[in-house]
Amino acid sequence: AVPRSPKSALRRRSSERAGAAWAASGGSSPPGEKTSLSGSPALRVLSAAAAGRVSQENALHAIQLLLFDVLDFHAAPEPTPEQASLPDLLRRRGGAASLFSLCVLYATLARKLGVGLQLVRLSPPPGRTLRGPRFLLALGPAELFIDILAAGRLRTLSDLAQFLDGGDGDGGAVGRLSPAQLRAAAKPLDLRAVCLQLVRESEASSESVGRLAHAQFWSAQRELLEAYLRRE
Repeated sequence: AVPRSPKSALRRRSSERAGAAWAASGGSSPPGEKTSLSGSPALRVLSAAAAGRVSQENALHAIQLLLFDVLDFHAAPEPTPEQASLPDLLRRRGGAASLFSLCVLYATLARKLGVGLQLVRLSPPPGRTLRGPRFLLALGPAELFIDILAAGRLRTLSDLAQFLDGGDGDGGAVGRLSPAQLRAAAKPLDLRAVCLQLVRESEASSESVGRLAHAQFWSAQRELLEAYLRRE
């Protein structure tokens, strides 16, 4: 038998969870294989979550299935400028995208369903090298993180210790990081920082594909926002 790829296994587990969530929400029959966006089990569970009929956990499973299975989004570790614009990402409805834009999209969908997520930037302490995603989504006080680069996989503080490598793979060369240090390395981004990054990505994306009028618009918005932030 041909072994399943990790991505295939992830999709299979997501589909199974979506089916269980749909049944728990009062669906008359289990969802079948996905054939289109409109008939996908992910959208059925999202609708049930919006109506308060499924748990937050199942709502997140549905977002994961919708973005990474139905729409086949994936975060590009080094996105090209044309992959980095959130407006372009929404128009394309799938494919490679910047990690930051996908984090924003995931968090926006989660907020619509009543699940608050905090976008954080991993900033290595002195002597450490970042060997994981630059951005994660923090899930409440449970110290769990959603890794968009790994198609929505849940991470813990132990995973953060691996991402903030000390030079020998486990931090032994410079000593292990304490839980407090790991928490401090996951720096929350406020709405101003998120907006500024999105505007910068949109400007670079428009310029890279020759949309000069769009690039000039986003450049003007960036300058206004930067000036506003400097005055604060």
